[in-house]
Amino acid sequence: MRTFWKKGIAVVFALMMAAAPLLGLAEEAMLSRYMSEALEQGLQLDTTADIRLGEGIRTLLPLLMMPEGSFEAIQKTLESLKITARLAKDPKGGNVIGMALSLQDTQLLTGDVQLLPTQLQMTTNLLPGKTLALSLEELGKIQQQIPMNLDAESQAALVKSAGTYIGIVLGWAMSNPGIMAESSDNIPQDAGRDVATSMKTIRLNGDQLKELLVKLAEAFEKDAELQGVLEKMEKTSSSGGSLAESAEKIAKKIKDLKPAQGEVVVEILTDAQGTPVECSLTMGKLFERMDVDFSSKYTRFTQDGTTYRLEAQLTAPGGQASVKVSYNDSWDKAANAHNLDLNAEFLIQEKDAETQQLTLTNKNTTVTDAAKETVNNAFALALESKSADGQESDSMFGSMTLELGSQSVTQGTGGKDFTSEQDITLSAMGMEILKLHLGIAPTAYVPEDLSANQLVDLSALSQEEGSKLLAEMQEEAGNILMTAVSLLPQELLSLLSEQ
Repeated sequence: MRTFWKKGIAVVFALMMAAAPLLGLAEEAMLSRYMSEALEQGLQLDTTADIRLGEGIRTLLPLLMMPEGSFEAIQKTLESLKITARLAKDPKGGNVIGMALSLQDTQLLTGDVQLLPTQLQMTTNLLPGKTLALSLEELGKIQQQIPMNLDAESQAALVKSAGTYIGIVLGWAMSNPGIMAESSDNIPQDAGRDVATSMKTIRLNGDQLKELLVKLAEAFEKDAELQGVLEKMEKTSSSGGSLAESAEKIAKKIKDLKPAQGEVVVEILTDAQGTPVECSLTMGKLFERMDVDFSSKYTRFTQDGTTYRLEAQLTAPGGQASVKVSYNDSWDKAANAHNLDLNAEFLIQEKDAETQQLTLTNKNTTVTDAAKETVNNAFALALESKSADGQESDSMFGSMTLELGSQSVTQGTGGKDFTSEQDITLSAMGMEILKLHLGIAPTAYVPEDLSANQLVDLSALSQEEGSKLLAEMQEEAGNILMTAVSLLPQELLSLLSEQ
């Protein structure tokens, strides 16, 4: 493909091809057993989306200098808007993804993408009577331009180098036998996790870590073969020099490190079967001018279900910045419920002692029985600014919150007998901003007959043919825009004429 525009279209097709499995995964997560059964039975999943303004917008519009009646006019327009999508597995192979947008029951825009065994095809009403096609081989040529696609020789060099560096690490470990200890006596127990019968402890100080880093850096400095492979992957060095020069600089910086008094301590507690029930890692100040503290802990608890917990905390020099993350994955046998909880907190302390705290939380609960699956998800993002005395900052962005809540209810016995409804609400500062309703149901899949269409091979188009194709799309888009304007509710047209 020699021209820029053809590469652009090819990239779009590549993204569409990537979207096919991603959309499948998204709906798989949302519908689980129902969706997979329907697709395997040759059915099509139809999705309808309805968008509405939240009541909070009614309060905000006057602040944006919008005239009276704006809320009702925009709401009526959204009520007349219909967005539909479809997903199916074609008997000829591959996935079919379709989208359509309608206004006042008049279809304005449509597009279908079909991934066949050897070709990607797309149809749209922007190009009536035509089917755009791009071979997977042509897409592969684009992928070959990505540095990470390595030839067999480079892959073999990576495997060889991996063995070299693993040998260095093993040799270092054998020369420092005291860094690891194992015990089955006096194992600490915790009511919040399963019983442990054995504990492994790895303890490492700055001198020992520097010894290992120096060995690895010196080996890499002399490893021209690995440097050559990495240069193929990166194409050019970010520093403007060669990778060999960068390796030399890195080795020098490592040798100049001055060990401090901190340690890295790893503890692994296992049950009688050798399965980890708790893993923890703490890291203090290992080197001068690297004042960073880190800790993390993983636990497993299997009473009345299974619960996995992960907690981590990172603190930057002087406590000026910190990150705390906790994750909880649990299965409640009695309620037949799966719970996922994520919490993250980011704290930054400015020079004037004012602090900025960003908190992210996400809670997901899935309850399943024989003929119903309910998924509730709550996402929240909060930004809080405080002055040195702990009071809320008086800046206009002193405190902000954003919330996204959703509930998905899927009922039926699976296959062609199920329906799924999902309601999503976006809120800001405690006010509803936007509401989205999704309805998903299986229908019979009928392959579209495209035999009468002109097949347009994008990889074979000349510059002139490509420009003509784009001109056709632009002309049709203009016609669709004119139709859309004529279908807008009178209330919105009157509102626009006043602006």
